[in-house]
Amino acid sequence: MGVWSALGTCFGGRKQRLFIGQFVIFLLLCGALASLWVSLRSQIIGQDVYTIEPRNVRVWNPPVWVPRDFVAEALDNLPPEIKADKLNSLDPRLVEVVVRAFSDHPWVDKVESVVVSYPASIDLKIRFRKPVAFVDASTEGLKEFVELLEKRFPDDDFVKTLRFEKSLDAPTRETRKVDEELVDAFGRELRTDYFDERPLAKRLFVTILTYGPQRENIDQAAQFADFLEKSGAAREFQISQIHALKTLGEKEPVFFLTTRTGQTVKWGYYSRPKNGMDERAYDGARTNKNSREEREAVDKYQEKKIERWRRKDGGVSLDLSETEN
Repeated sequence: MGVWSALGTCFGGRKQRLFIGQFVIFLLLCGALASLWVSLRSQIIGQDVYTIEPRNVRVWNPPVWVPRDFVAEALDNLPPEIKADKLNSLDPRLVEVVVRAFSDHPWVDKVESVVVSYPASIDLKIRFRKPVAFVDASTEGLKEFVELLEKRFPDDDFVKTLRFEKSLDAPTRETRKVDEELVDAFGRELRTDYFDERPLAKRLFVTILTYGPQRENIDQAAQFADFLEKSGAAREFQISQIHALKTLGEKEPVFFLTTRTGQTVKWGYYSRPKNGMDERAYDGARTNKNSREEREAVDKYQEKKIERWRRKDGGVSLDLSETEN
């Protein structure tokens, strides 16, 4: 009787019985709903209202140079098991796989946000890679450019001792079948579709000429082009070409610029000074040249050259590398 008395005390009251009854009913409803979901899940998920068509994947405010088939190209990066079925807004993996697919596209720098809306659409905000220059990695015109430097910088030690691993009469762009590349600030290649159809738009960018093995010095030259654009120097001085010349045995290229007004400028190295002029010594072996800190330090020093360019006329030739020894 002791046990029954205790149970009667706990559950014998009207409020207690009411609560227990409601709780049991709640559990039964949950079980029924779970069972119903298991049996109807495939039918519910398979409804068209939850199926996302590629046309309903929207990217907001893409730059004009991004290809028209960008979304289709990005969705082609989806895992095979996802591509086998249609995208579904109820799929818990959806955001993760979409972010990964778009991040793998060469035009994308970062997927900043993904919003899945119901019944069936995806909106993405993306930070795109920005083109900074076209690259001509052939040796066409090298001999003529060196002759121009010899005339305009007759007393320059670098020009006097300039030597290449290959002859100045090396194969031209046509014989090497080297196409122009479009690159971002890190030297990563981008598609040229938009600009191939709009030749005038290509004039917005400088052309990098490296005169060496394909892609040699392109990364550093692209950073330099980005700096000239961000600083406003490219437009202010009407810079049309960046020439990266690396003499035999040297690790770092020396940069020359040509402008649309006919001026040739010896820029020198695009790096921090090696002679202690900066508060921190440059050490290429231990420095990540692509880090934000290093790029900002390089740009800070390079801005001094722009200031000197503004102060000097220089005529058809100008040397801005005077303090780099």
